[in-house]
Amino acid sequence: MKSPEKLTPLLKQYYAIKKQHPGRLLLFRMGDFYELFGDDAVTASSILGIALTSRDHGDSGKLPMAGVPHHTLNRYLTKLLQAGFKVAVCDQVEDPKQAKGIVKREVTEVFTPGSITLDGALETDKPNYLAGISFAGETAGLALMDITTGRFMIDEFPSAALADNLSFHRPSEVIVPDAHRAALSQTLASAIPLATVTPIDDYRFDASLAYGDLVSHFKTTSLDGFGLGQLGPAIGAAGAVLAYVKDLKSGRVGQITRIERLHKEQYMELDAATIKNLELVETPYEGRKNSLLSVIDRTQSPGGGRLLRNWLLSPLTMLELIEARQEAVKSFRKASDIRKKAAESLKGMPDLERLSTKVAMKKAGPRDIAYLRLGLEKVIEIKTVSAGLQSQLITESLSHINDFSDLINLIAKAIIDDPPATLQDGGLFKRGYSPELDNLILGIDEAKKYIHDLQKIEREKTGITSLKVGYNRVFGYYIEVTRPHLSKVPSYFIRKQTLVAAERFITEELKTKEELILNAEEKIKTLEFDLYDKLLGEIGEHVAKIQDAAGAISTIDVILGFASMADQTGYIIPTIDQSLEIEIHDGRHPVLETILPPGKFVPNDIFLDGAKKRLGIITGPNMAGKSTFLRQVGLLTLMAQIGAPIPANKARIGICDRIFTRVGASDDIIRGRSTFMVEMTEAAAILNTASDRSLILLDELGRGTSTYDGLSIAWSLVEYLSNVRGKQARTLFATHYHELIELGEDGRGVFNLQVGVKQWQDSIVFLYKILPGGCDDSYGIQVARLAGLPERLLDRAREILSRLESEDIAGKGKSPNRSNSAFQISLFSPEEDKLKRFLSGIDPEKLTPLEALNILVQLKKISGEQGD
Repeated sequence: MKSPEKLTPLLKQYYAIKKQHPGRLLLFRMGDFYELFGDDAVTASSILGIALTSRDHGDSGKLPMAGVPHHTLNRYLTKLLQAGFKVAVCDQVEDPKQAKGIVKREVTEVFTPGSITLDGALETDKPNYLAGISFAGETAGLALMDITTGRFMIDEFPSAALADNLSFHRPSEVIVPDAHRAALSQTLASAIPLATVTPIDDYRFDASLAYGDLVSHFKTTSLDGFGLGQLGPAIGAAGAVLAYVKDLKSGRVGQITRIERLHKEQYMELDAATIKNLELVETPYEGRKNSLLSVIDRTQSPGGGRLLRNWLLSPLTMLELIEARQEAVKSFRKASDIRKKAAESLKGMPDLERLSTKVAMKKAGPRDIAYLRLGLEKVIEIKTVSAGLQSQLITESLSHINDFSDLINLIAKAIIDDPPATLQDGGLFKRGYSPELDNLILGIDEAKKYIHDLQKIEREKTGITSLKVGYNRVFGYYIEVTRPHLSKVPSYFIRKQTLVAAERFITEELKTKEELILNAEEKIKTLEFDLYDKLLGEIGEHVAKIQDAAGAISTIDVILGFASMADQTGYIIPTIDQSLEIEIHDGRHPVLETILPPGKFVPNDIFLDGAKKRLGIITGPNMAGKSTFLRQVGLLTLMAQIGAPIPANKARIGICDRIFTRVGASDDIIRGRSTFMVEMTEAAAILNTASDRSLILLDELGRGTSTYDGLSIAWSLVEYLSNVRGKQARTLFATHYHELIELGEDGRGVFNLQVGVKQWQDSIVFLYKILPGGCDDSYGIQVARLAGLPERLLDRAREILSRLESEDIAGKGKSPNRSNSAFQISLFSPEEDKLKRFLSGIDPEKLTPLEALNILVQLKKISGEQGD
């Protein structure tokens, strides 16, 4: 940067503002463009793909520049935010025509990944959380805010659980005390690698300071009414988040109308591994496509989509709450006429939550207000048609919808039916809303009519048939007369401009009308801004009620979607109880069933309880469907506990407090963990957290180490889950360790299941059916053949397998305490090995001449095979 005395006044202003926003790109409004200078320009030009230029600023020298048109700001802001940058938007806050010297500019809003409020920058069915973390001893406090919907949540837990909580909520940005930045770096990089981390001053997290800020914002005397009176570090985190957002948004956070604690006792906690392995909301390669969410989502509103996602990630554990949802689904299924009318009203439902946020922040445009009116009208329709349903949940939801008649009438009276896109376009208010505005518009209309009629009048008065009335921005309105007719010009024409072939004139009356139009247009513009600001303020008083109504409509949307899904697919509503049993008849995988041709998916039964059928060991070949079956049981249990219908003929689900999955294996390079270490870490987390009421789904535990080590660990794990009180969870364990079948034969809650296959000659046919009993053959060579391995390799594999089995290398069928003889696989080729075996069986001392001749013939034959 140049020395201050060499900077131009504009750059002095720019750098003064830039200094207040370190670490942020500064978009600086200059006329019709937002400009970036210096390093910001270089960075932005690369990210946005815009031209990088430079301009000579006098003694300041040349400076890199890049700019974007003001009307494209949102599009380019979105790109910068998605690239992880923070951006400060600096606007002109006074009329350049009235400015004395440099136009006054101020930063009007700061955008960060966790505080995005731009249209089109976020997915409509996902929250966008800003998180704050605070600590008190071994306790961590977490605050989560979605600024687009106004949702504000806090919680406290042991510091060791921080990574799991962050992984679950996946905030876009997290603010941390500056003193903890280094200590948290590895945890944050592992749990939320894509999130932006923002260190801020430690004092912002002070619990007592934060408490005062929160009660001041919510206009209460305490936080007891929110159920937060006994919390410590969570209050500090919440206060820091609120203060941070207020700084970014210049205090405009009226959409934050309440704060709540996450009530974990009502919900099943899902760890990141389970969410990933069950592919609840996204798949590794296709994103949302072919996830469980994509298959069961029948919602029609953005808020309903977000709520369904939330339900899917937070299944219920309280029987009465699950049954309330099921009762609501049944009531919609019975009342098909009501369902049809409600569904029709839900079509085109605007995003009321995010619209109310735009109103509270005074960022809503005229069309947003029109959409809000449409949405509120639909809300009233849905409340009216759904009032007759016999459902406690729906009745309670409808009770949160207030009478919006006055608000609807206010908007209808104020805004025209097809308003302009922006306030700057003008003409958005209906006649009759503001007498003052009407008078100004009437004056302009009369003046414009006078000007419109002036040409005809003057032609008749002067006899100049070519006379015309025109307008341009430089000279305003004028009367133009061509040179041949100048002698006919009356005395009240005042010469204004001379052209080659004509003269332009004005009259005193025309000048008066022009001034009236120009002054009135300026007054109209100012008045419309004032009226619109007042209107937003009046609507803003209803933000909390709009949010309540939006929540109610979202609930009805999800429930109605469940009812529609049941009708469309034949899904059933399972029986839920407090037992330890899971009984599913003809259960189907909800995602695979939609991918495969109709009728191709093979349904399966499962029965688990807390006694004789507690732990099922599943054996069978690869590709036969073991992993699919595991996921299927987990998905159906989870769907049942969110109140959704499930794909089965009959089902009874005893509530699970947790669902754990350990499926697949891969290393973790970032944290320096091998495949086996990842397996063991996940297994340890399951065993340390599970209870008798949990559901555990294990797939191929112990593959990442030697055969004996893996088998020993798998064997002892089954014994642990079978014998240790408090850990006797309902479990399905898919494995290729056939030795574990022995455990299933001993009873004590362990039983065997197998995936059915049929072997024909050297091939196998998968039946995809789960059957009782164990399977002591993995059919690995047959599966390898299906995969296309070379036939010569497979022949060798069969030979080695036969040797291993004959010499009992793997201890097949034996428990781990039985020893096995040592063995070394031959390094000879198959033909050399065959020759060696043949010669080793010959005793030359005992051969007759005829026998020797026969042996010679056989040797020649073997030699011929080698030559081939």
